[in-house]
Amino acid sequence: MKTAKYNQQLISLDQYNREDYQKLFDDGKKGMLTCSVCGGPVRLYLGIKDKPHFYHRLSSKGDCSEQNEFSPSAPPSEEVEYIERNGFRIPKARSITAEAEKEEKFIFPREVKIPLPFNPLPPAKPGVKLNYLKQLKEAAIHFDGNQEKAVVSTDGPLLILAGAGSGKTRVLTARTAFMIEEKKIDPGSIMLVTFTAKAAAEMKKRIALYPGMSPAKVNQLIAGTFHSIFYRILCFHDRENWSSDKLMKKEWQREQILKEAGRKLQLDEKEFAYDLALQQIGLWKNTMIMPREVKPESPWEEKVALLYKDYEAAKDRQKLFDFDDMLLGCYKLFKEKPEILESYQNRFQYFLIDEFQDINKVQYELMKMLSDKHGNVCAVGDDDQSIYSFRGSDPAYLFNFKSDFKNIELILLNQNYRSPHEIVETANTLISANLTRHEKEMRLSFLVNARQ
Repeated sequence: MKTAKYNQQLISLDQYNREDYQKLFDDGKKGMLTCSVCGGPVRLYLGIKDKPHFYHRLSSKGDCSEQNEFSPSAPPSEEVEYIERNGFRIPKARSITAEAEKEEKFIFPREVKIPLPFNPLPPAKPGVKLNYLKQLKEAAIHFDGNQEKAVVSTDGPLLILAGAGSGKTRVLTARTAFMIEEKKIDPGSIMLVTFTAKAAAEMKKRIALYPGMSPAKVNQLIAGTFHSIFYRILCFHDRENWSSDKLMKKEWQREQILKEAGRKLQLDEKEFAYDLALQQIGLWKNTMIMPREVKPESPWEEKVALLYKDYEAAKDRQKLFDFDDMLLGCYKLFKEKPEILESYQNRFQYFLIDEFQDINKVQYELMKMLSDKHGNVCAVGDDDQSIYSFRGSDPAYLFNFKSDFKNIELILLNQNYRSPHEIVETANTLISANLTRHEKEMRLSFLVNARQ
């Protein structure tokens, strides 16, 4: 079906702004769309197998037969100019394709042709002879040449560009164990940063299984997410202002403060997208743009900027904080009390950062501050897999790493051990259209059955 009732009005997908389809889709799930024929609830289909359309999700009778009741107002008539030719009056300068050009055709999915046949490209061979690498090999933990190089390169800034399926988790965990067992580095001086608590727990579990490792050694590591690590630092130095009972853990708590500010601006709670406003505020905070520094680029951002100012003021009055404040608060602590920063610079001498393509400005600045004394930073990421720009993440920091840290070593993990040839080659072809990326191409040394 092409028509439905939305906000007490009849709408047609042919006339509706395509940029608003996502909102229609979301509102359909909230029960805000009804059938133009029977009045029952409908949803909007958005997918690649069929054109966008409204449908009855729970009805067994199928979709209703639409009547052609949607009649948009006719466009104003245009005065047509004619020319005389061989006794006939012919419209002048009339394009016979004008109507066809207005129609937006749905492009159905099609099979992607694999541009290149499979050509096995074996990975670089390992060759470093060190005692702990021998122990890892005996424990059936193997590396290719590039992976091995990443494991044993422990001093100075290191950038590991790790493509999908290249074994980066194995490299990170083995590198940590290698530092502790082979290099005899104090595990308490190593900070391992991930983007999810689950990933941090999984890495610690893996490290504990490596030769010579034990839960006691692993527990000395400082491993966790940016928020968990820096929140612990804040609590240690200022527990009164950063106690957990003052944290707004739920989105409704943050939205409640924002709606109170919105009432002052007479914003309609049902019409104004407060969830998107919170997302925008989070973006500004993660890129270290304070309320007075915001430069709105649209009327909507002007409203959000005013909400942002009131939101921060309300939090200060009530002595509350949100998750984004944890990182900004720690940055402010280090700036205002350099002696505290220096104590952590002395304590932590090695940093390993996973998913570096998802790092944002405040996280990047914090890691620069902490690693300034020793410079032993290992950043692992892939700019082709950056998907969190809506919250301030920017793969450009992978490029900045080269200029902000001196004498960096670059290692490329470009051997895919996970996906079949068809997927790897298709991904290589698609991503090559992006010109603002590190030049790399994933390879396969053996065929994987795509139907397994």
